[in-house]
Amino acid sequence: MAIVQITPQNIVNTGLIPAYTAVSAAGDDFYMKNNEKTFLEVINAGAVSLTVTFTAVGACEQGSLHDLVVTLAAGVTRKIGMFERFRFNQNSGTYIGSVKINFSVSASVTYGAFTN
Repeated sequence: MAIVQITPQNIVNTGLIPAYTAVSAAGDDFYMKNNEKTFLEVINAGAVSLTVTFTAVGACEQGSLHDLVVTLAAGVTRKIGMFERFRFNQNSGTYIGSVKINFSVSASVTYGAFTN
């Protein structure tokens, strides 16, 4: 299992030509820097549904600790986020200030992270 650091692309007034990256392998751990203005765009061009899991480290506003799990059907593109720091940002280890992400499949899946 590999660890992949995702660097968000800055959205600016003059525009951004977005870049997308293929998911390396199902089971890899991805970490995305987060400032509560960051979102992840996931493109599932594959033939099967995909689950993207965002690991929670703090309780949600309702008081329970649970991951955010988003399912994308085949052929679907979705923008996911913004992510509350208190709930999703890693607070220890190498990736402090980042959201931990896992993709259930990798075939024909690409992503891009964006922030302003």
